[in-house]
Amino acid sequence: MATPSSENPFLAIFVSSRGGNSIEDATRLGDLRRRKQGSLLVDALKIMEPRLQALEENSVAGYPMIWGDIGLSELVPLSMMGEGMTRIARILLAISTAAGGVVMVDEVENGIHYSVLQKVWSAIAAAAERAQVQIFATTHSFECMAAAHKALGDKLMIHRIEQDKEGKNHCVTLEEEGIAAAVRHGFEVR
Repeated sequence: MATPSSENPFLAIFVSSRGGNSIEDATRLGDLRRRKQGSLLVDALKIMEPRLQALEENSVAGYPMIWGDIGLSELVPLSMMGEGMTRIARILLAISTAAGGVVMVDEVENGIHYSVLQKVWSAIAAAAERAQVQIFATTHSFECMAAAHKALGDKLMIHRIEQDKEGKNHCVTLEEEGIAAAVRHGFEVR
């Protein structure tokens, strides 16, 4: 993992829309727990799994993984709790690791049911504010954008690349009022 230096003044982490690294996730959880902030992740993941009581990083066959306690007789691998659980954990762990930096999330809504997107955005915003991290996220989902608007209000900006009549690309930026109008009228802004 890269660290800030004089050539790279801040840490930037990219969270891919596909796959991920469970070893890196477990290491990031260990770092979060060492800072006595593991409960923040547990609380946020209760959006998806209300029975979640604790998270642990344990090694299986020499590979660390994240396991959750949901009140059963044994811990359950986080990956077995659903794609959304893993996705949210990966995003929040990246945020906690990139304190003072940037986290870029591709297709932020992947694996997450639309009905919890507003709560997910609120959790992302709270984690980003605590860690002083700026989030750049892509989506092709109108529901995701509308949920982000409800959760973030004037903290959200949408940037869209458009082509003019001459075929030149330029960036169009929408802020709170423009996003509200787009959501209210169902305009395509992604």
